[in-house]
Amino acid sequence: MNKKSWIILLSVLVAFLNLFDGVATFIGLENHYIDESNPFMKFIFTVSPVLFVCFKTVLSLLIFYVSFLIYKHSNSSFQDFYLFTLVGVSCLYIGIFGLHVFWISSFA
Repeated sequence: MNKKSWIILLSVLVAFLNLFDGVATFIGLENHYIDESNPFMKFIFTVSPVLFVCFKTVLSLLIFYVSFLIYKHSNSSFQDFYLFTLVGVSCLYIGIFGLHVFWISSFA
């Protein structure tokens, strides 16, 4: 698989995991199963839970859109850097996914 294919694959993964994080966090906060650790996202949730989910959805779409632009228009060295960043973010979101699965299974 070439570098550009990895960019698209990982951006879809990150966008999906970010969206899952938003929905799972929304459910957890609404049912008082969890607390939000990110102060910015906690503020958005206190303003409006619907705004919170919309923000996470737009962020997921933005991740994919920026990745597509980088896929189409950037030079190889920037693509290397971006791919490295996507790998790190993917690892972070896989850990967050694991935490959500853990607490969901605890309350199920």
